[in-house]
Amino acid sequence: MSTDATFHKIINTNDFQAHRKPLILNLQNILNAKVITYIASPEHPVNWIMSQDVILFEDLLRSTDSAEEGYLIINSTGGDGNVAEKIITMCRQRFTKSFKS
Repeated sequence: MSTDATFHKIINTNDFQAHRKPLILNLQNILNAKVITYIASPEHPVNWIMSQDVILFEDLLRSTDSAEEGYLIINSTGGDGNVAEKIITMCRQRFTKSFKS
């Protein structure tokens, strides 16, 4: 896990509007690329990556307009490894110039 303070600020709060969104927008400006996050809530009874997430990720990727570069941050307790691989493959196909996870 990264020791970067920005990464910890993103994952250590559940207040998206007040904390996560400004940090993610700042990261996008610094990196000059889209930043997509998958952050599972530890309080939710189903807090891992599962097959239903693929459809949601497809919708999310379509909303990235014509971005050619992207980053993916995943914070999850686990889940289906095949689904995680599928999500990463989808991101690689979407962000044709550069993609990092």
